[in-house]
Amino acid sequence: MSDLRRVMWNGTVRSLSLADQLLAAQTAGCEALSITPSDYNRWLGTGIGTREMRGMAADAGVGLTHLDPLVRWVDGWEPHLPGGEEFPVETVAFDEDDFFRMAAALGVESFTAWAGSPPGRYSREQLVDAFGGLCRRAAVKDCAVTWSSFRCSASPTCAALGTSSGVRTRPTAASSSICGTT
Repeated sequence: MSDLRRVMWNGTVRSLSLADQLLAAQTAGCEALSITPSDYNRWLGTGIGTREMRGMAADAGVGLTHLDPLVRWVDGWEPHLPGGEEFPVETVAFDEDDFFRMAAALGVESFTAWAGSPPGRYSREQLVDAFGGLCRRAAVKDCAVTWSSFRCSASPTCAALGTSSGVRTRPTAASSSICGTT
């Protein structure tokens, strides 16, 4: 995926139905909509099949190109948010196998790997090795990995994560815009 495109982040429109999310993305001039694994499963549970989701997106001229987030990419993952906030485990409780099945079914081009563990939970080597394994698995699927972590921009671990695997990776940046560029 070498071209830049405007992608509406699902969190901006999460409370809307899939049809309304696609309409919002189209109206905002976004070429794509990111979706979450939990929303994908919720839509399946309402009777909207994967083929129908992809057809709705095509009819709206909006791609479903990015699955966000995968958080269980490191062994022994435990939910953690800074400040002791309650973690919405049900939204991210998908392991790599589940996540990659969804990504394949949807035909996404990229996904976000998010790190949310307590400081010191993993060594730099553990994170780099786990992320490298994830990137190699993604490369087999020709899927780019976007990585995200708290305070990532100044972290040497994050810099290592972005360069160690030899696989296409893109750091994310916080943005207040509706559409981000990937």
